[in-house]
Amino acid sequence: MGRELLRGPTIGLRRINSQTKECIGIPNREIGLFSERKDKMPSQLWHNVLMSQAAQVALEPSPAFAFSWRDIERGVPIPLLEDFSAYSSIPLKDLLEVVIPPRTLKHRRQRQEPLSVEESDRMFRVVRMYELAVKVYGDRDDGRKWLLSRMHRFDDRTALSMLNTEAGEHAVQELLIQIDEGMFA
Repeated sequence: MGRELLRGPTIGLRRINSQTKECIGIPNREIGLFSERKDKMPSQLWHNVLMSQAAQVALEPSPAFAFSWRDIERGVPIPLLEDFSAYSSIPLKDLLEVVIPPRTLKHRRQRQEPLSVEESDRMFRVVRMYELAVKVYGDRDDGRKWLLSRMHRFDDRTALSMLNTEAGEHAVQELLIQIDEGMFA
């Protein structure tokens, strides 16, 4: 009976039963004690609170900007950068600061080459966070304004400029989810 409940990943001195999502105590083999306490754990956690609708729903970018991992590895065509700028109303110069330096872009256009894997990945980060901001704020214009505004949390940098790195993307995503959860209301 007790062994069946002990299946699942260990958390401190407790384990979570992967089928029932119950948290139970682990027997202390030296003393022979066992805690019968069972806590119900939510199926999804975000900073110890349930995730809201925006966090649970998979982001679905506009079909024109829905890139697969294959698209990113092949390199996103440069005209899509300009198309996204027009679609999102984010100035191209702001996108270039994150995605590709202007001089490199000029050379790529001359040689008719797509963005590199790293540049394509940064482009995809921008698209994902733009779509999340739109979902959180409920409006394309408000989402764009939020991405372009300077924030104390990011050392007076814009959320868009944080998307140079994966760690920056996680910080932006975390803040958007916290806003959606009402932490800053």
